[in-house]
Amino acid sequence: MQEEEARQGFTPEMIDMMASIWTRSIITLIDVRFQNVASQYPLEQYKMPSSMFIYAYGGEAQIQLNETTFAMERFGLVHGGKGSLLSITPNEEMVKTFMVFYRAESPLFSRNICNNYWSK
Repeated sequence: MQEEEARQGFTPEMIDMMASIWTRSIITLIDVRFQNVASQYPLEQYKMPSSMFIYAYGGEAQIQLNETTFAMERFGLVHGGKGSLLSITPNEEMVKTFMVFYRAESPLFSRNICNNYWSK
């Protein structure tokens, strides 16, 4: 049964369980950085030290997160996990970015629930 569910994607029960865990997770803000990324000095293959949200604005750019490329027109918001590779290449002179670094930890009780659920 579980194998069949995995092939079909997430079930409503799985989504409810994950949402419940996320609402109880502990989020630690590590850092917020502002950076101008110029077309002559693009950000290339930056290995993310933690999970982060990247908000870019102020022009057109290509944002690559691992193997997925996003075309940004006026602004873009992407999320990557720790260890992801980030590249930002402005199509114009410059793009401005805010990078929000954070760490998320699930409470101990939810780790047990997940382990029990996935081991069935």
